[in-house]
Amino acid sequence: AVYESLKKAKEFSSQSTEKDRLLIESQYAYRVEQDMEKRFHLLKELATRFPKEKENYSPLVSYYASRQLYPEALAAAEKALALDPKWAVMLNHLAFIYEGRGDRAKAIETLEKAVIAVPDEPNLFDSLGEFYSKSGWLDEAIESYKKAVAIKPDFGTEEIIAYLRAVQGNFDDALLWIDQFILMAPNNESKGLGYWWKAIFDHLAGRQTQAGREMDRVRTLTESVGNLYGTAMAAYGQAYLRFDRGEYDPALGSLEVGHRIAREMAAKTPVVLAGFEALCDFEKDLMQGYIAVRRGQAAAARRSLASLEAT
Repeated sequence: AVYESLKKAKEFSSQSTEKDRLLIESQYAYRVEQDMEKRFHLLKELATRFPKEKENYSPLVSYYASRQLYPEALAAAEKALALDPKWAVMLNHLAFIYEGRGDRAKAIETLEKAVIAVPDEPNLFDSLGEFYSKSGWLDEAIESYKKAVAIKPDFGTEEIIAYLRAVQGNFDDALLWIDQFILMAPNNESKGLGYWWKAIFDHLAGRQTQAGREMDRVRTLTESVGNLYGTAMAAYGQAYLRFDRGEYDPALGSLEVGHRIAREMAAKTPVVLAGFEALCDFEKDLMQGYIAVRRGQAAAARRSLASLEAT
């Protein structure tokens, strides 16, 4: 539907304003032709011809940053912020430019100033939480993520808060936050993700029966919407829960189900398939090796190790 809309828009782009024509053609180059160089030149022309319109700089900054052209990205970001110093989108871009350049301290400083200047923008608190967590400052990260969800209750950071609380070993709090994420989830795919994490947290907290039920629920939810990726992840989750419970043959069976579903998905993108199949084989050899060690089967463990080394 997007492609058809863009094709129709391009047909009539000559009748649009010059600015709209450049926007349409840049999107067409990106979405339909998948010609990144053509898109870049159109974006650059757009920013050059309409330098007083801040929105023209955002896709250009994203392009530069995606190619690690950080000096060019920084220059474009500064032009946009000169037009609007409190533009949250570009302040967020600026922080990630500094992060890309390896200056996390500057990225954090940028966002700490940004959340004061624009205190009602959840994405700034979300990004600040990300950089805090990458720096190992988990308490600060959690507080920043909490501010994001306080501003916008359906923003989705409950999932990350739950994960960080689990990392800190507070599984009861992690479960409270993931329940809130599930409650606010807009669709079954998101709910499935929430229940996947809930199964993991229950398992780590020693509630293995409950964890198994939650992972079964993930599979039901993802299958109901035809989400192959989610269904494969549910099967992998079942495999590792069963492995930890000592149910080794069922664990291998679940792993094989996950591989089969994932291969179906990867087959739709042939360029990905070969590498993905190698990863599947690696995971299977790894689990078989772990099982052999637990069963005291030294020869089988060495065979799995040899297969892993050959991968």
